[in-house]
Amino acid sequence: MLRRIALLFLLISPCLAADSDGQQLLDAAHKLVDIRSAGSKPFQLEADFIALQPDRPQKGHLTLRWSARDLWQMDVNFGTFTLHEVFKGDTSYIVRSAPITPLRVNEMLNLTEIYTDKQNAWQAKKMKHRTEDGINKDCLELHGKEKYSEHRELCINSTTHDILSDHTKAGANFHLKEFADYRAFGEHRYPWQMQSTENADVIVRLQVVSLQEASFESTFFLSPADAIVRRHCDDMKHPVPQKNPDPVYPPAARQARYQGTAVTIVTIETDGSVSDAQLARTAGRSDLDESALNAVKKWTFKPAMCGSEPVTTDVSVEVSFRLN
Repeated sequence: MLRRIALLFLLISPCLAADSDGQQLLDAAHKLVDIRSAGSKPFQLEADFIALQPDRPQKGHLTLRWSARDLWQMDVNFGTFTLHEVFKGDTSYIVRSAPITPLRVNEMLNLTEIYTDKQNAWQAKKMKHRTEDGINKDCLELHGKEKYSEHRELCINSTTHDILSDHTKAGANFHLKEFADYRAFGEHRYPWQMQSTENADVIVRLQVVSLQEASFESTFFLSPADAIVRRHCDDMKHPVPQKNPDPVYPPAARQARYQGTAVTIVTIETDGSVSDAQLARTAGRSDLDESALNAVKKWTFKPAMCGSEPVTTDVSVEVSFRLN
């Protein structure tokens, strides 16, 4: 999964002042939906998804073969893009048909995890009761430990403890994940319908086709040749920008009063340097895109860390061009 770094040029009842109750509810809901928790039985998940691209919808399919938290394999087909990933121990082996994984594919993969907080970075604070469409909900205001954390609200079905929605907001931008059609799976419950919305636009819809216990031959988890190798750890500290020069605002774009945001994917090496930068989403003009790429290539970071060891990682960086 990619971490995103941004560079920027209903009827509600009174709040309940019971942080501990909210945290207990959050922990219970997380445990209920976490079919990838330690000790869970191996499974195979098949899902169809559709990504609503700026120009046209694009269909895709996900196959996830999960044996244990430290042993799984997945395949994604998305138009002409293919992704094959094997995870063993603490290392991912990735083979894909393009230099980067499309943002919509990453959004889809984030949806399937429902809720994750490996570093316990979020804590439930205020809890509000709501009734919408006949469903009683407990909506938790989540506070992040990091100062730059977004505003976040998680709504949970008061009766079943199903996670219904996860809403984050940073500035004027918001992201909403919604989950429905929960079905029992062992000691868990898992949604068969999922949707991701960015600002006012639905960007990904996913429909689970099948979810069943399975056993796998060891050949499923062979490390593919010529793979991109990335190490992961539950307590990974994400990279932090140290030197991030502003992009040059192209004169022609400034004169035309054109504004936009480019999204780039950068590889950060263990020394904090950027070894690769790829355009993931255009700002709408080629000169803005080129300026954004030129800028992030000059950035330096405090690298990602697994314990005391720096590790190579990939992050999503947004570069916005705004006129005062």
